[in-house]
Amino acid sequence: MSLIKRLFVILAIGSFFISSAFAANGFVVRHIRVEGLQRIATSTVRSYLPIHEGQRLTASKSNAIIAALYKTGFFYDVQLAQRGSELIVRVKERPTIGLIRISGNKAIPTKKLKPVLKSLNIVEGQVYDPTKINEITQGLQAQYGKLGYHAAVVTARAAKEPRNRVALYINVNE
Repeated sequence: MSLIKRLFVILAIGSFFISSAFAANGFVVRHIRVEGLQRIATSTVRSYLPIHEGQRLTASKSNAIIAALYKTGFFYDVQLAQRGSELIVRVKERPTIGLIRISGNKAIPTKKLKPVLKSLNIVEGQVYDPTKINEITQGLQAQYGKLGYHAAVVTARAAKEPRNRVALYINVNE
């Protein structure tokens, strides 16, 4: 099952349980607290929320909150909880790309491969999506193919780094 399908199933199941919990007793949100942030500002998360203090949280609004936060691409997990009249939004951030290291490329210099990665939205500082590894290898192999290096093999791997970052190591066997 693809990552998108799994994410949709998880979102649907999570929404069902959250919806059933809030549906019976929707409540007026007096305070919103966001937990789990590492590098994204609380104000940024709040700007994506379709609810504000003083509004009633309903099942449909709780579903909309979860969908809106997943849609940003910043998070791989979003949960809602209630404590009195406080809405607690718990998130787990996707890591950012802290380093991109390309090795083994002699025929095509790194400065000519970087624009290919940029077109795939793979740049240092960008949010890292693990599904992009396949796109990296295919994109760079296609670039080599366009330049006549059809036998080139590109492999990529991600390694965790401190502060919720990953390093991407790309190896080219020309």
